[in-house]
This record gives sequence, structure tokens and C-alpha cells, in this order.
Amino acid sequence: MSKPKHSFLLLLVMLVLFPSISKADAWFYKPLFWTEGLGATNRDLRPDDEKGTAGVKVRGGLELSRKSDTTDLYMRGILNSARYDGSDVRGRDYDNQLIYTGGDWRGERYNFSVDVNYLRQDTSVTELTDSGFVANNDRRIDAAISTQYSYLLFEATQVFVGASYTDVEFPDVTPVNLTEYEVTGGNAGFTYSIDQLNTITVTTNYSDYEAQTFTSDVESIGGNIRYNRILNEQWEAYVGL
Repeated sequence: MSKPKHSFLLLLVMLVLFPSISKADAWFYKPLFWTEGLGATNRDLRPDDEKGTAGVKVRGGLELSRKSDTTDLYMRGILNSARYDGSDVRGRDYDNQLIYTGGDWRGERYNFSVDVNYLRQDTSVTELTDSGFVANNDRRIDAAISTQYSYLLFEATQVFVGASYTDVEFPDVTPVNLTEYEVTGGNAGFTYSIDQLNTITVTTNYSDYEAQTFTSDVESIGGNIRYNRILNEQWEAYVGL
């Protein structure tokens, strides 16, 4: 199966946003900046010959947003860099790029949202959680798109349906102990409001995981029922199956 181009995911949302982008006076921007010190006694996760290290992490970017009574749009770009002391023989310094964009559209009875993420990161940042393998600091690209639509069918009943797609690749190398994969998912269900304080939500979920590095295709279907009660302005409780 041929893979969709990552740029297509971004283009899809851009085409939706462009009509609103033309209204430049309606957009707001906010610069983003964080910095923090880094320190670890065994940054390379070695079973022996542990070596301590220190460094600095800097994150900066720009966020654009546009809000109205019926629409929320956003675009956020972030550069994430880290530098450690000493020679970088283990490749622990990194420069990552992250793009998030999407929007939310509301009507009298409906709500529709689209979110797109394009993350260009190093495996030293991402793979410890996913695979536990960080010996090589290779480039990883994670592209994802998700949509959600809900509609107030009756006065007390809202139905919803959603879909998502994620594609993870290592474009610069042949992955070793790393997995390229695609995940396609979806959900559908309804929420019934018993009264202003009590609601019941029934959801069914579908997921299809397909590994590209080796032959593996896993499908799963599930569901859950959740009862939610608002206790007061600060607290709410829920139970689910």
C-alpha cells in the first residue's frame, strides 16, 4: 500500500483555512519561548560505563489564532533544540521541528473539528516511550490528522463520529530495532443527557495498526459506556465500563 505524502495532510487543512487566513486583521499572534537546564547521571542509558552530562534546552516558535462565535482556527510552529556538554559522539544534541494546525467550527446543532500534526523529531526524544530503543539518534517523522463531528439529534441526545490517521517514518535510514507504521482509527457513539447534571455516553472504537518495517496488521474493535455526574462547579465524577 502506497503511503500518502505528509505534505498532503497539511495541504488538506490549509485549503480549509485559507478563506479565513485572507482576513489578516482577524488573526492574532503570540510568540512562544521556553528554556530549561538539563542534567542526567546516565543520559545514554548504558548498563555500565555511566557518564553524567548537563545541557540546555531551548524551545521557540509562533502561534497564530483566530476566534469568532462560530470558528476557532490555530497554527503553531515550534523549534525545539537541546545541547549537551562535551563532544556529541552519541548524537544526543537535537534540533526538532513541530507544526500543529487545525480548526473548530460550530453551528446551532453541530460541531466539527480538524487537527493536523507534523513532528520532525529525533529518536532520542520519541522512541524511549514507543520502543525503548534509543541507541541510534535517527530522524523520525510523525504525521497525523484527526477529525470529529457531533450533531444534536434530539434535545437530549447528541451523536458523534470521528476518524484519525497516523504515519510514522524514519526517512534518512533503514530502521534498526525501530518500526515504521500506520494507524487508522475511528469512533462513533452518542451522549444522552438525563438532566443538566447527569449524562451517559456510549462509544465504539476501531483501530487498524499496520507495520511497514515488518509484516504486521492488527485490527481491534472495542467500546465503552460512561456515566458522568456534575457534583458542583469544581468537581464531577464518572464511572465507565
